[in-house]
Amino acid sequence: QVKLTQGNTKMGLMHIAQNHFAGSGNKQSGKFDSGTSIRELVRIAQRAETESGWNWNETRGSWELDLDMGSRIGVVSAVTNEPTSVVRIIVNRAGEVVTMYPAP
Repeated sequence: QVKLTQGNTKMGLMHIAQNHFAGSGNKQSGKFDSGTSIRELVRIAQRAETESGWNWNETRGSWELDLDMGSRIGVVSAVTNEPTSVVRIIVNRAGEVVTMYPAP
């Protein structure tokens, strides 16, 4: 089960909002388009639960999935503004979303 919790600055919704919402955090990181809501992130997490293709990242100790949403969801980075429809979701061993962000 994939759980999207409020979290803190290191993981969960708080981390995503501070680092991956439009106009937030590091410009090098993937940014969701403005108007992306918490409700949309919850829907993405729910959809991720049913997907195959999760990969274990031994170095990070986490599960990772690149999920194509079928239409633009954001940009790969605020520097390049390269549009993308892919969201990368990273989940810890407990099934909690560490982060999710638009990815190449």
